[in-house]
Amino acid sequence: MEAVTFAYRRPGEAPLPAEVFVPVRAPAHRPRVPHRVRIRTREAVEVARRRGLPVYVLTGETPTRYHYPMRLGPVLFTTDAWKTSIDTPFPTYVYRDERALQAPNFEDLVTMTTAIDPVAGRAMLRRNPGAFDPDRLAIAIVREGLVRWATALRFQQFAPAIPRIGTPERLRVLRRTDRENHG
Repeated sequence: MEAVTFAYRRPGEAPLPAEVFVPVRAPAHRPRVPHRVRIRTREAVEVARRRGLPVYVLTGETPTRYHYPMRLGPVLFTTDAWKTSIDTPFPTYVYRDERALQAPNFEDLVTMTTAIDPVAGRAMLRRNPGAFDPDRLAIAIVREGLVRWATALRFQQFAPAIPRIGTPERLRVLRRTDRENHG
């Protein structure tokens, strides 16, 4: 059995854009019409975000903006509750912090990037040393369940509060990766 979440328009709220919010056939005598969320473009993500849905699209532009040039097709992040009600061709990841999906800070962007490509997350931290708060980074990494990756890539050098789980990569190997990895 699978739980499905629907979006409902509040009384008095403006009509929902039909290209993003697709009406689901409601049972007879139901006053509210459930909608599934159809996200096919990055613009549809912005429409859904303006309506308060916890969604964020990560593309290669984000790591590139933070000095790590990267090719990355659109990847959608949403909460676990909304994942089943979104119809999208984009790879979809669950992000636990709903607030961060509406206005992600640098630490959240690093965490999202780490979920897709841990080496890219490390490179963003190395190349932007003054752009993050180590405590907020530690909270985000722990909350999203990325501690094992963070330990493997020695994120503790950027945020000492991240617990250590597993075995860190040898420092010599990481230094070589950092040196050879141009993005």
